[in-house]
Amino acid sequence: MGRPVGSTKPKIMSEAIILALNREADEGEGKRVNALAEKLVKLALAGDMAAIKEVNDRVDGKPPQAHIGGDEDDPPIKITRVEIVAASGDGKN
Repeated sequence: MGRPVGSTKPKIMSEAIILALNREADEGEGKRVNALAEKLVKLALAGDMAAIKEVNDRVDGKPPQAHIGGDEDDPPIKITRVEIVAASGDGKN
């Protein structure tokens, strides 16, 4: 029978990483995921810009990205040129 049409493939590596992170860490640190989070925060506090960005993205969420262009269903952009001409009563423009 198999997977239904349109379903996604199982994410084997993601599942394996999640299992590994949920195992107990060494030296009574709790779960490995907690030890990983501690390391990330320590790096951020030490000034590691990549770690600071990661902590910020995890806490506040990534900033919204600008959308350039549209979908193929969007109507095309229409450019209209308007010329304004001053009218004078003496026949001169």
